Amino acid sequence: MWIVFKLVVALIGFVIRWTRISFRKPHGTLDGTPYFLVIEKTKSGAVTDTKIGVPFSFPALFSFHFEDGQDAFWKKLGLSHEFQTGDVEFDQKIYIASDNSGLHQVLEDSQPVRNAIVEALGGQDSAKNACRLRFDGSRLWYQVPALVADVEGTVRNLIRLKTVLLSARDSVTAFWKDRFFLRCLLIESAIWALLFYAVGAFIDVTFHSEDQHLRWGRLVLFSGITAAVLIAVLVAAVAGLVRGSSRAHRIVLESKFLLLIAMPLASFSGFSDANRAFDTGPSVVEKLNVQRVEERRHRRRRGGVHYTYHAYLVPAEGATSAGVGSGSWIEITRSHYQSAVSARQATLEIGPGRLGVPWIRELTFQ
Repeated sequence: MWIVFKLVVALIGFVIRWTRISFRKPHGTLDGTPYFLVIEKTKSGAVTDTKIGVPFSFPALFSFHFEDGQDAFWKKLGLSHEFQTGDVEFDQKIYIASDNSGLHQVLEDSQPVRNAIVEALGGQDSAKNACRLRFDGSRLWYQVPALVADVEGTVRNLIRLKTVLLSARDSVTAFWKDRFFLRCLLIESAIWALLFYAVGAFIDVTFHSEDQHLRWGRLVLFSGITAAVLIAVLVAAVAGLVRGSSRAHRIVLESKFLLLIAMPLASFSGFSDANRAFDTGPSVVEKLNVQRVEERRHRRRRGGVHYTYHAYLVPAEGATSAGVGSGSWIEITRSHYQSAVSARQATLEIGPGRLGVPWIRELTFQ
């Protein structure tokens, strides 16, 4: 059941990233145009990011920001390639993250469009704030890692930029004609699906914290090695697929960051699922003595407590156990704990595991 749940969660992640679904509602309306305001804060209330957006319909996806040292480095390295408009001041100041040839032509031909971009970014003084203009397919966003004092002024700048871009809409080619569009979207969707699978695995662990395997060490080793290899291979593959795109280094860095978060947990969960789901070997049934049972109290970071339940199982005197050795603590469910409190013996049914990692097929207390 939980394997299916994780796969469904991964599929949902893929669909959300592919379709770029958003359920945000407008924060307000200015001059008849609805706008969105998203402010992210730390626990202490400090603002870390502000996003202001307006609805927009345009053939090309794009992002504009003040060029930084990272952009220049990856361009020199040859991974990323940025279109130059011929306007030296604009080209030195603004990084164009778009591979749409029609949009390139509009930027080259239209001084009003270039001026509106610089104005919407806030001019020279905003360079230090790492602000960014981004069109995600449905909304035109202004984003900055700080609090925006003049929200209405920013919205007006976005509306002005939207107006001048729409005046050149007919000259812009459809987004799907961008040779990197499908590659980038598939890469992002696949990686976000992997991240959602990892989230599903985390939920699984949260709801089923009791031990399922008897030798976690081998699973951790397998998943750690696999995760490291896959991260290196996938990052190299992503770099190869998007090399020459203006967005190449951003996509590679984002992919690496997400893979570092998702791949270790996803690998561990995948090996754990495979070890149990494909195990067809015969069970080993052991009769063990219940030496001790504990209910352990744990504090949560944000207050409150939660409890885990544990039983210390040992084989009969003079016997050896394939499952617990000479004796071992096993984390159990609350219902098992209630049975174990008054129990003297436990019956442990152990599956050999498809990957050679023994796991608990069934545990009962008498």
